[in-house]
Amino acid sequence: MRARLALLFAVCLLAGCGDAATRAPFAESRTPPALTPRFYPPPGWAWGFLKVGDGLVQRYGVSAPDGVARGDILILPDAEDSAEVWFETARDLNARGYVVWVLEAPGQGGSQRPSPWRAVAHPPSVGEAARGVVAMARVVVRPAAGRLTLLADRSAAPVARRAAAKPGPISRLVLSAPAAAAPWRLRLRLATPTPWRRDEPDDRARGLTHDPLRGAVRGAWRLANPDLRRSEPSLRAGKEDVAAGAPGLPTLIIATDQAAGAPPPCADLACTRLVIAGARPALPLQADAPRDAWLDAIDRFATPTPP
Repeated sequence: MRARLALLFAVCLLAGCGDAATRAPFAESRTPPALTPRFYPPPGWAWGFLKVGDGLVQRYGVSAPDGVARGDILILPDAEDSAEVWFETARDLNARGYVVWVLEAPGQGGSQRPSPWRAVAHPPSVGEAARGVVAMARVVVRPAAGRLTLLADRSAAPVARRAAAKPGPISRLVLSAPAAAAPWRLRLRLATPTPWRRDEPDDRARGLTHDPLRGAVRGAWRLANPDLRRSEPSLRAGKEDVAAGAPGLPTLIIATDQAAGAPPPCADLACTRLVIAGARPALPLQADAPRDAWLDAIDRFATPTPP
């Protein structure tokens, strides 16, 4: 009987059976009372939704700088992070003159879920997620020529690489702490995934940052917003080769010397590589010194070259 229930659970996860309301995209999250204002939404932050063909609805957010913008930066968060985790970084990049967009992958963050078990993570295929990025760049962002930088954090690197290889307005690619190269694959977990726990370790305890305040941000948003909670995945994804970026496209790989495995090398003359010493893998959540070095590198790279 237990085996039959486990099989039914797995089939429903794949088929997306259940109440559509529990699968719906989610916006207007509640700001956690434990966080200080620097982690709040940037001034003027707005949510939107993107749907490509018959795919899941994806959530995105955007904020703009005061005055004339220097360019656009489209951020793809790591699979574990919702757009809310990037509010402080969006605020900082706005202050440097950029329009900042944050696009969550299908089934992640506040995007539509493929099943009624909202907290169970379902990593999308690289192709599905990349189609959303391309559509976002072409239809929603619509930047002027040479002004769009795609910034992918950790597990989002394969998606960014695939999207940046397509014809379109993406002019630069930044891979932030991408994982070491490995074949992409999917594995079905028939066992019930580990559920979200109120006492889950924060990002500092998990070795992703040294900073205690930034290390608590992801957990604070999940605690205050049940729709953002995430368990162990039901469909597990490996990591595609991210070493070369998109061939011929200016690419910056920002690595850390404290991540597991060797940082991926550059394999293209259009690619450069920077290692931030002492930083852990969640670069937007580091202490001020390594985080400022990370922001400075992105700023230098993303600034459009004058004609």
